[in-house]
Amino acid sequence: MKSGGPYSVFLSLARDEEGDQAALVLLKYTYRFDGRGGLFPAEPEPLYNHPVLEGFLKPGCDFWSFKLLTDVVVQGKAHAPAGRRVREMEVSVRIGGFSKTVKVFGRRRVSYPRKGVLPKFSEPEPFESIDLTYENAYGGIDWRVRPEDEDFPVTQYRLLTDHPGFYPRNPFGRGYVVMPDHEDVDGMELPNLEKPDDLLTPERLIVGDPHLWYRQPLPWCFDWLRAHVYPRCAFFGGADAWFPAPYDELPEVKLGYLPKGYRELFGDKLFETGPDPRFFNEASLGMALPLKGDETIILEGMSPEGTVALTLPGLPAPIRIFVEGKEMKTRIRLHTVLVKAEEKKVSLLWGALAKTPRPFLPGIHKEIPIECRIGNDPPIPYDAPPTILDKLKEGMQKREGETKIPQIIPFPWEGR
Repeated sequence: MKSGGPYSVFLSLARDEEGDQAALVLLKYTYRFDGRGGLFPAEPEPLYNHPVLEGFLKPGCDFWSFKLLTDVVVQGKAHAPAGRRVREMEVSVRIGGFSKTVKVFGRRRVSYPRKGVLPKFSEPEPFESIDLTYENAYGGIDWRVRPEDEDFPVTQYRLLTDHPGFYPRNPFGRGYVVMPDHEDVDGMELPNLEKPDDLLTPERLIVGDPHLWYRQPLPWCFDWLRAHVYPRCAFFGGADAWFPAPYDELPEVKLGYLPKGYRELFGDKLFETGPDPRFFNEASLGMALPLKGDETIILEGMSPEGTVALTLPGLPAPIRIFVEGKEMKTRIRLHTVLVKAEEKKVSLLWGALAKTPRPFLPGIHKEIPIECRIGNDPPIPYDAPPTILDKLKEGMQKREGETKIPQIIPFPWEGR
């Protein structure tokens, strides 16, 4: 990965949507915004969270080869207007005809003195700001739920990374209660962030049966959606909740976030073609959008000064890919728009793919004649990794007393 001008760039070999080898360019621009629509070049940020080098489950990966839609991710806080403390408010993100609103509450607790009575929610406490994170949204873990066949070896193995008391949509949040034991529920803290038309109520607080988790509120946020949470995990071979829900009653199916029959549809294809391409979109529900990169984003409730606007600049310079000296037909898409409202920064990640006219094998071919050019800037060559033969020679030299240490050959799509 290299930085030059107002961007960071990554050139690699990858697989495109059809599974063919392609040259991949990932180009990231970073800007500051003044809140009135203006953007100004900022120090370029690197590409983050390589799925192999930094952990597959880390949210916000900049290294996916392609995305079908643009992830719009907004990180920040809900700010009371003009700094005056409020008990509740709404924050929203608007882009063109799309909008998403989150209801924000001050701190609340549950009153549940004994089993058999309806729980009560306290009045929200006044606040000036609250973090817009999934930790503050509806969700959590009820550790009191016990798995069926708990003593089976397969169940024991699964419990190392999963648990039947996890709320599949957001195990990081708060408010998810399955068992009605009053001593564990009384005084518990409620979520700060909720979907305005799908609020948690005293009647909905206690699920009663872990199989009925799907009837609970959707966690509502603007941040990254992690790889192992529902419904994103379903695009990875039909991975599912501990207790699979009926298709006809799933809000994710009714709202179009998942296709009906996804378990069979995706499970049959995982080992043939890999995850469904929608897995690579990491935005929260509804925020993977067909953007061009020149839209205006409106943020409401995320600044004490009021409404914040920023107009995206589009792709500042063309991306050109050359293989063996010949310019290739290149497909360019906007992968990610990441807004950091507190820092008044926005990053745009563009992806460009060009099929290679013949196969190139990193680790076998010593020279791989691929380069990219960003606007009129100098060309950036693909830096082929050492070949297997070179590695063997280095190993022999090391045994003879030299200090060179053989490097691990990267994946073909990892690039340089």
